[in-house]
Amino acid sequence: MWYSDNIIDYWNIAGLPNTMEGIFYTPQSIQITASLTFVAPQSDKNVSGWFFAIGNSSNFSIFMESRNSAKIIYSRRGLSPQERRLQFDCKLYINNSANNAVERDIIERCLRPFISGSASAASRGTSESINVRITFDGRILEIREYPARRANSIIFRGIL
Repeated sequence: MWYSDNIIDYWNIAGLPNTMEGIFYTPQSIQITASLTFVAPQSDKNVSGWFFAIGNSSNFSIFMESRNSAKIIYSRRGLSPQERRLQFDCKLYINNSANNAVERDIIERCLRPFISGSASAASRGTSESINVRITFDGRILEIREYPARRANSIIFRGIL
């Protein structure tokens, strides 16, 4: 069975951390320290992804669409992250109404450069997204652009 009643269950079944202190990276190899925190869905609507806040934001900054990763997540059930490394692909969406200074800095310097033609997409009001791969080995969580379009594809790395 590859189904849970609640999207939060998938994150928990995967054994992924709810809060991760780490570093956001810019394409110019500048590092910005901040935490990434899992937050409850913003509505009662059926969503297929996870919401995250950057730093001390009271809003969500990032939404990650799970892209049908239920089978990958359920295949980990009963195994520790050290026993079986988790790797799955998502689509990362930016919340353009984020207003905390730290999250705005991270969005502009670290996330937006990964979006092709971001200025024109923003002006047309279209969704801004980045194809990413999340990996977690029980200690290190990484979010990378995938497939990578540049040598430095890392977006975020946190260590428990």
